[in-house]
Amino acid sequence: AGFTDYGADCPRPLADAIHHEWIDTGPREGRLLDQILHAIAHDVWPGTAQRDEFITDPEDRNFLASLLFEPAEIEDPTKIANEGIRRMVRNFCTPRIRKIELEIAAKEGNVDSDLLSARKSLLELRHLRINPPTIHVSA
Repeated sequence: AGFTDYGADCPRPLADAIHHEWIDTGPREGRLLDQILHAIAHDVWPGTAQRDEFITDPEDRNFLASLLFEPAEIEDPTKIANEGIRRMVRNFCTPRIRKIELEIAAKEGNVDSDLLSARKSLLELRHLRINPPTIHVSA
């Protein structure tokens, strides 16, 4: 069973759970994911059957068609989606945490508002990395 077997409401939890900045929009997959989730979040995604009206680039259309033509057999799509969210969050948080840690180390002698703000950001990112959001979809 794939996500399409769960009905039209299934992508909505993904669109609600995934923040735009977590998606690496460099590769085609990330760019399309961001575009489709944005459309879902704003109730303008026409669905996979009418995707060609929304996705105009022929190479992107072919890529999506290939995914839909031979969909992967996934026993627990929600588990897979949550793992994807976890990885996105980790990939988003890890370099930012490292950057903030370096900033804090460089400012350790002077306690100022920038240092306190950096520590707060560090705590928030660490918490997010350890506790990414999850989706729950009823079958």
